Amino acid sequence: MAMIITLPVLGNEANAADKWLAKQGRISLRDALGAMCRTVDAQAHAYRDETDPVRKHAHLLSIAEQHLLFQREIPAGYCASMAQVLFAVWCAVFLDEEEQARRERMN
Repeated sequence: MAMIITLPVLGNEANAADKWLAKQGRISLRDALGAMCRTVDAQAHAYRDETDPVRKHAHLLSIAEQHLLFQREIPAGYCASMAQVLFAVWCAVFLDEEEQARRERMN
């Protein structure tokens, strides 16, 4: 748990830990959600910072895949409420992008 608090979400150590965790087979729902939250957050930041349209589109495909995985793996009772929290960072990124596009159209 200390690693999660002290290392950046996009850090190599955190990514390596999540990859190791994914290889462990059955893990707790808490650990799975933690890894998924870090992955979704990292993807949103990578999308936000990407300037190449092709790579930006690849990030969108990746988050769509994460969302489908989330729906398939998380019990239905938790899925809807957790999705709002888990994908909130993407909503914020998209709202920022829409606002920037609106400002550019007005200029």
